[in-house]
Amino acid sequence: HLRCIIMAPKEPPACRLVAVDGNGTLLGADGSTISDFTRDVVLRLEAQDIPVVLTTGRPFEKAKATLERAGMQRFVLTENGARAVRIEDSVPLYEMWLEGQEVAPVLQRIKDALPSSCFAQLTADGGLIDE
Repeated sequence: HLRCIIMAPKEPPACRLVAVDGNGTLLGADGSTISDFTRDVVLRLEAQDIPVVLTTGRPFEKAKATLERAGMQRFVLTENGARAVRIEDSVPLYEMWLEGQEVAPVLQRIKDALPSSCFAQLTADGGLIDE
């Protein structure tokens, strides 16, 4: 007979990073305010060397004001995960952009199923193309 023993750790693992969504999580119902309590928690975590990372669909350039208001100082995931940016110098640490020919068949299927749908494309430099 095979016996499996699972031993729970005596203490939970140390927190190494906190990732938060913007709308409805970090930001208030109005989509722009950050409570004093939330900002205090972010600052306390950052002071303990635990990065607090905003994850957003917005481009980095549009997320800067939120990052400042929240007191986030290290990293941000933008464009729905297409970029990871170091905040202090705006340097992208990771980027993965899909080429138009990669997404064209998917978009066509959506357009066929939902003829009134519309799309916007984010560019690598933070621009927006409405289609």
